[in-house]
Amino acid sequence: MATDRGFVRSIEVGRAGLVTVTVLHVDDGSLHPYVIEDIDGDPERFNERLSKLGVLRDAMNRAEPVEIEHSPGKAGESIDRALRVSRDDLNPVKAGALQTYTGFILSLEVCSANALLAGGTEFPDFARLILISTDGALSDWLALSLQVPEREVAAQQLEMLRQAQTEGLMVRLVCGQGPTTADRIGVVAIDTGATGFDDGKSVCIDGFVESLGLLGPKGKVAMPGVACVGFISAPPFHGAGNVVESVHFKPQNYQFYVLQHSVAFELFEAGLRDNIRVRAMALLDQPVAPDKAPADGLNKGSFLRMMSDQNLKPLPKDGEVVVVVDQPQDPAGLVFGVELLAPLSSASRPVWICIWRESLDEGPEKPYCSQGALPSNDLTPQTLRDLHIPYTAVWRGLACFNSGVYQFELDLPHPFKIAVDGRDLCLHAAKEGRLRFAHACLHGCHEVTVTIEGWTCKDDFVMDVYRLR
Repeated sequence: MATDRGFVRSIEVGRAGLVTVTVLHVDDGSLHPYVIEDIDGDPERFNERLSKLGVLRDAMNRAEPVEIEHSPGKAGESIDRALRVSRDDLNPVKAGALQTYTGFILSLEVCSANALLAGGTEFPDFARLILISTDGALSDWLALSLQVPEREVAAQQLEMLRQAQTEGLMVRLVCGQGPTTADRIGVVAIDTGATGFDDGKSVCIDGFVESLGLLGPKGKVAMPGVACVGFISAPPFHGAGNVVESVHFKPQNYQFYVLQHSVAFELFEAGLRDNIRVRAMALLDQPVAPDKAPADGLNKGSFLRMMSDQNLKPLPKDGEVVVVVDQPQDPAGLVFGVELLAPLSSASRPVWICIWRESLDEGPEKPYCSQGALPSNDLTPQTLRDLHIPYTAVWRGLACFNSGVYQFELDLPHPFKIAVDGRDLCLHAAKEGRLRFAHACLHGCHEVTVTIEGWTCKDDFVMDVYRLR
């Protein structure tokens, strides 16, 4: 007696009660006929033969696999036992080996296979995907079973994964060991992104978008669904008004990768189109120490290293000998967040290019003063800052303004006047307190000067500038 497994292709009822069942074997894809002899004879076994026929007919109608035990008979291989196998994936997820994955969906595939696993269970239809985690690593294949008894739940989970891939959303998956080599997905959630970015590995880089497309460095094709961003850094801003420190800064070129359908891609596109400043939060590729590097020099689990590797190897022409020379490459990074800044970096405040306030902090250069009637070597010369002697101080700032009406709000303990490009502005007193307000319609670069009478170095200079409309 032999046993075969497969799917029922056809059932034929012929003369003399002979039923021929054609079965598609899943091991080699061949068709084999099996028979149920004399279905209308021998009343003692009449119900048995009809039951076999019913099991095979239902298996054919629902395309479910069957297991058949057969032996040689007069009309061919006679069916001795017919077992119908359920299409449902009844294998539970092992609760003791659960693992959580968080990241973006790089690849999503829906698969089916006419095959049977060990023990006679059907190989279930499934969707499999690959994630890019928040540390830049590629996950192994993760499988979502589509033949669980809760068919509506599986359909909703697949729809959530499709939405996350289309909109570039982060997902959180809880997986356990399944019937295949891939981890089986049990829980699907759209993650808010609140976790995974506070690990100190990501960096914020200010700059401008130079290029955006599906071509990587040296014209190599990037991975489908992943866009390549050419980015050049700019000095970071500090404090209200977006002040740039007067220190040496060397712009750095970066090669960023971002999901093509994500919101981050749309913000990069707007930054390139409108030529405005962008702040990107990215995970930069970290070099691997030689003693820890794989034998082939490539970290298979790193998305960034995989992209760098395919972009560094030129394709040789026929008969051409290619010598690969290591060249310094722009740092690569995987972008998780993008912040698009307004033109001139602030829509409501000016951008201060340079500020001079030495007169407030240090006072005039001379004269020096010392205590006592006569000068003596044991006395230390002191400036106006140390003696708190009132003097006239000047604060100056050069700024670039978006077009609009601006209000200058000053809280100073002494009389003062404010001028823009040498023209004095009218001052208005607040209803309460010593605040004074001035207004001006500005656009472009202007120099603001505040002249204070009776200033001492122990006083505080408080001024705020913001746009009204």
